[in-house]
This record gives sequence, C-alpha cells and structure tokens, in this order.
Amino acid sequence: WYGPDCTTNCTPRNDSFGHYECDSSTGAVVCHSGWYGPTCTVNWAKICRNDWYGVNCTEYCTPRNKVGGHYSCDMATGAKICDSNWYGLNCTRFCKPQDSLLGHYNCSVNGSKVCHREWYGATCDVHCVPRNDSSGHFSCNTTSGEKVCLRDWYGDRCEIFCLSRNDSLGHYSCNANGTKVCHKDWYGDLCARICFPNWYGVNCTRFCKPDNESTFFCDKSTGTRVCNAGWYGINCTTQCICHENWYGQACTTFCEARNDSTGHYSCNLTNGQKVCHRDWYGPFCDVNCNSNSSHFTCNKTTGARVCHSNWYGTYCDVYCNSNSSSHFACNKTTGARVCHRDWYGSLCNVSFCLKNWFGPRCDVFCESDNSRYVCAPGNGSKMCLPGWTGANCLNP
Repeated sequence: WYGPDCTTNCTPRNDSFGHYECDSSTGAVVCHSGWYGPTCTVNWAKICRNDWYGVNCTEYCTPRNKVGGHYSCDMATGAKICDSNWYGLNCTRFCKPQDSLLGHYNCSVNGSKVCHREWYGATCDVHCVPRNDSSGHFSCNTTSGEKVCLRDWYGDRCEIFCLSRNDSLGHYSCNANGTKVCHKDWYGDLCARICFPNWYGVNCTRFCKPDNESTFFCDKSTGTRVCNAGWYGINCTTQCICHENWYGQACTTFCEARNDSTGHYSCNLTNGQKVCHRDWYGPFCDVNCNSNSSHFTCNKTTGARVCHSNWYGTYCDVYCNSNSSSHFACNKTTGARVCHRDWYGSLCNVSFCLKNWFGPRCDVFCESDNSRYVCAPGNGSKMCLPGWTGANCLNP
C-alpha cells in the first residue's frame, strides 16, 4: 500500500496482466521499458501504423466516402463499418428505406430492396392485391406485380369468366379476351345451336343459298350475301364494269399496278387494295425485306426487320449474348457490349484493380515501400527484400 494515507494499492507484475513496478512514494504504476498503457499491457512493437489494425497489425482499412466505398474502420479489428444506408462487402451498395412515390421497401443486410407487403417490381412501385371477388379474380406475379388471372378468368382485371366446353351446354373455346369462339357449325350466344343447311346467324334466321350461276356467295357466320367481282347491290343483281385501274362497288378506288421505285404491287381485282410483291411491305409496298438465311424476320405490315434473339443492329448482323457468367450487357439497339463495372476491353474480359489493390476481387491492399518489401503483382502478398523477414517484413 502506498501514498500519504496508504490508500493506493499496487503489486508489481511481469505477466500477461501487466509489466510494471510500483512508485515507492505514490504507488503509481511504472511500466517496464517498451510497455505502455494503464496497466502496461501494450508492447511498443504492437502499436500499428496508420490504417493498419488487428492483433498483428495485418488488417488494412482506410475510411472512405466516395466511389470506392462509404465506411469507417473499427479501431480494434480494422473491419469496415458501413455508413448509414450503405451495404455490401465494401459498402458500395446504397439502399434507403422508402414508403413514397419513389417506392415502398426496406433494406436487407446486404442492401437489397425488400418490398413492403403487396408491392412489387425492381423499385417496389407496383401495387397488387390478389383478389377473388366481384372486383377481379387474379393473383400477383411475385417479381413484377402483374395480375395473373385465375383459371377460366380473362380481361385486364380478370373479371370475365369463360369456361371452354363441348357438351350439351355449349360448344366453344375461349380467346385471350374471354370471348366465346364457337366450334365449327355451332352458333348462338352459347354456341349450342346447329343451323340447317343454308341458314345462318346467331339464331339461324337468315337464309342464303347461291346457285350454280350465282353472282354472290354466303358469309359463313352471318349469311349475308357477298357479291362476286363486278356485281353490286343488296342482292348482287347489278353488274358494273369499272374503268381500267378503278375498283370497288362504286368504282371509286384507284389502283395501278407498279414494279418500280414508287412501289412493287398488284391490285386486288375486287376492292383495289394494293397486294405487295414478295419481300415488299408497307402501305405503298416500297419497303424491301428479305429474311432468307438472315438473322431476322420481317414485320408483315411495315417490313421492318425484327432481329432474332441475341442479334442486333440495323441489319441484325451484330451478335451479342449476355448471360450470368458474362461481364457485360448488350446495347438493345446496336448490340455493342456494355461492360459491367470494373471490366474493360472489347470483350469485357479484362479487370483492373485500383492502385495498391490486388487479388481476383481486388480486396488485398499492399503498398510497396521499396526498403523492406515489394508487393507480388498477382496476389499482393509482401515479398521481403534481402535482410528483412516476417509476415510483414518487420524483422531485420
């Protein structure tokens, strides 16, 4: 015990609990040479240099708040401590919980968006509540949030019911809109009637029968008379021969067949509509598109090239295939490779680490000091120069 009132206790030590003597007057701890700290447990050789941490000062960490990361460093271990709303190994993924027009989500431990209940999409901005009542009959796509109609329900809100059948209650299938499409020779709202020969219409009330020299034929659904070319009128009893290049019931449609720079078409002899020659498209049949042995098909209306999968460019002659193992995406217009972050080169197969960072993931730091060691080009390990040894080349 030490001090004026003998109230200070001090027991000299030289073990894992301390390395010190006691001041003979005050009882204060007096560290042995090379030891520091309140109880003299810190060896001067283990005081890490700036930005190095851990028991053996082998963990490198420099606080950042820019492109390479957003973090501070744990003072004991050197582990990265991500700033608020930043996630990931190097704190490079930003995620801030939202519940507004920008989205409705929380953030997972790795910074991925976790949509609130009933919200979907990449930014959780698509709202969908599954229903099976008078307002709709659908589930929700778990990724996009699009409505997925329950079986036998159709329409934008899945409110149209249609059950295909072929029995005494009806003979029909259902199209994409939920409209009944009667099987052949069946008619009526429920496709349950079979009309007698030459009778047509929903209720089989329209009669139509052409003879061998008839000037018309009968519409198979309605029974309406459809006049043959050159015949007109309700009963197709009026004959009219249009002047050259004029067509239609009243000879009011002009069409002159062409095969030159203004168009490539013939004329429908009944209505005068242009009939494009093979490989020609568009309103005036002036757009050429030939998909033989090419990487595209032709839009049947406009003649525009529709590239096959993984083919791009004006002529669909640029190939680009991006998959999960690729380091690039494909420009949807030109097919040019758009390299992922940190990948370079025409094939996006070259990755460059920033200065003093090494390894396949560029996560090993090493800065050569040229006096004790240099850094191995591949993995960044310290290679001691002659006269120095140890993991960090600290031992002469």
